[in-house]
Amino acid sequence: MSTPNLATNKDASSRQDVDLRDLTRSMIRFNNAVTLFSIQRMQGTLGTVTDSQALIDRFCDALDAISNTLSTQIDASKKSTLDRMTRTGAEVVDHSVDAQFSASHWITRAQGNRGS
Repeated sequence: MSTPNLATNKDASSRQDVDLRDLTRSMIRFNNAVTLFSIQRMQGTLGTVTDSQALIDRFCDALDAISNTLSTQIDASKKSTLDRMTRTGAEVVDHSVDAQFSASHWITRAQGNRGS
């Protein structure tokens, strides 16, 4: 009968932790890229829709309903993590949209000054 090698178990656990961190970082990067890409596409698409606010409201309601359903399946011990990730994600989106608006404003202003 052999006894488990604690050093081997520790190394395996450490590798799993690193692998999980890498996977999580990749997932977050993917989510951020999808979010920014979606914002970019929606900005272009919604410019052509006549009743864009109603469309946005319905889409937000649908996404929120799906998110609420998924969040009920998350362990109670991870709810605070979900809340923090949601707040952080909202802040990233707010800052990204603000930056896009600011850049667009300055580009438009610069183009207007050239035409004068």
